[in-house]
Amino acid sequence: MAELKEDWPDINSSISGSGDVPLRLRFQAVEYSIFAGTRNNVPSDSEIDITLPFPKNLVRNNAINYGIGETETGNMFDITTGGIWETIKTGGGLFSALKDLVGTGKVLGQRPMDMRDSIYQGANFRVHGFTWKMIPKTKECPDKIRRVCKLFQNNAYPRLSAYESASRVVHPYIWHISKMVGARRSSGGGEAGKDFDFDPWLFGVLPSVLTKVQIDTTPEGSYGYTPEDSRDKYPAITTLTLEFQELEPAINDDGELRSRSQTK
Repeated sequence: MAELKEDWPDINSSISGSGDVPLRLRFQAVEYSIFAGTRNNVPSDSEIDITLPFPKNLVRNNAINYGIGETETGNMFDITTGGIWETIKTGGGLFSALKDLVGTGKVLGQRPMDMRDSIYQGANFRVHGFTWKMIPKTKECPDKIRRVCKLFQNNAYPRLSAYESASRVVHPYIWHISKMVGARRSSGGGEAGKDFDFDPWLFGVLPSVLTKVQIDTTPEGSYGYTPEDSRDKYPAITTLTLEFQELEPAINDDGELRSRSQTK
């Protein structure tokens, strides 16, 4: 079982449709590891387990880097019909060399063929951003919203090492983000039942690190409180923005994007 677990909004919330949210995201945090076998799959258990509704905007940004350099084609193993005939007609390039030597090529306006290519230089680490506007509707909601925001904020940072707290910190968690499709509804007796399936069509997020946590309690330009009772005041609106950067470069593995560790 996860040591720290939150689910917002829960099925008992008065938020319209909260018990029948068709799409949800599950954020699971596990200890950082350098070993491929321990960082490649969604864990069956985790130290932190947070479930939130799908945000309104989900954008996939894929940036692949190319530089300009000399072509990698035309080598001795890249034999073409045109290349063979040109070699014969130019005497293996001797006639072209003589034209350049006496200046005939310049008179004819000839220049060497542009042999540059776009050379692959690596892909950027993908970044996934999520934003929620969290509005409490029940007495339980404010504290739940606070705990969710605090879990993300505090666990984005490294932790003190148990025995070397003066000189060592522990690498922040690795996060696994899963899409969950289906209704979450109550089973008999009012007990929460989980009826989620995982949809392979929705874009997958590879194991990631949490790089940005923004908690805005003044999204409308002022700090709104509700209710009026001073003992129970809390922000009327909290906007939570998260950014995750994938831990490893994405690789096309037989038509599916996977991290480097997932291909091993």
